[in-house]
Amino acid sequence: MTTNTRNVSRRYAKREFFTVGLVLIIYCLLALYFPLVINELLSYIDLSVYFPILADFDLKTLCPIILLIIGTVLPFFFLRIASKKKFSDFNRKNRISIIEHFTNFIVFFVVSFGFMFATMMISQRLNVNGQLVSSIGITFNNKYMSNIIYIISFIIITPILEEYAFRGVLLSCLSRYGKYFAVVASSLIYMLAHGSFVEMLPSFFMGLILSKKALYYKSIKPVIVMHILFNLALYSLIMIPESYNAYMIYGLVFVFVLAIILVATRTYRGIEVKKSYKNSKVGFLFLFTPSIVLAILLFIAHSALLLIL
Repeated sequence: MTTNTRNVSRRYAKREFFTVGLVLIIYCLLALYFPLVINELLSYIDLSVYFPILADFDLKTLCPIILLIIGTVLPFFFLRIASKKKFSDFNRKNRISIIEHFTNFIVFFVVSFGFMFATMMISQRLNVNGQLVSSIGITFNNKYMSNIIYIISFIIITPILEEYAFRGVLLSCLSRYGKYFAVVASSLIYMLAHGSFVEMLPSFFMGLILSKKALYYKSIKPVIVMHILFNLALYSLIMIPESYNAYMIYGLVFVFVLAIILVATRTYRGIEVKKSYKNSKVGFLFLFTPSIVLAILLFIAHSALLLIL
């Protein structure tokens, strides 16, 4: 992961931040808004009547995934080219042992799951829109949990896309203005991209951990593994019958204790990102860039829309 913090002019920073904002707007429209529109249209229009060949396809599941792929790859590819970043800048080779992958996953799972559980409980108390699929507090739309297309997308495709976009291109692009700023800014955008209230706070802390790990390894490959394992673990927990909930709770307590031991013994290795005065100046410049403001408003509007639908 290139972290060149050389001095750049304010004019150059504003121009690059404006480009980042435009990319986020395109991403928001293609990957978040268009799937909602397509699903609404498919609720009223049966395309198989006009195109019989489509009768064998689950369009309401397939179309959002296709739009997610296109809406993530294209704009962030453009950002990578515009910011003159090579794919090798955030895709360096690393020899990581299975034990290290396991350690990374355990700590990441505990932090992410802990915040996910807490926000789920809060959302229930506040009657905020969110679906409780399991009694341990995981939120998912239950109708998709047996759909093989959705399962593949959730466990494999989405982690790869998100790590490429947020911990790859975006983090690498913003790192020239300082690691702290890049980690916080990319995590904030990652949080906003998860429209559901029950996903936002966990997503922010997931973004922090994954960003720091990407900087530590100078590669997105290890964080892709972490993300895939996390989503696989969530799906596995969801599919466990409720009659085994007691055993599941014992297992989660064991994992939480194990994570504490790994951190306390410094078996889990991370990177310390220090804040500086320059980070605040860059942060204000970033947040007050017109295209960034519009992108954030679009993200917030998408979250509000999800509460209504």
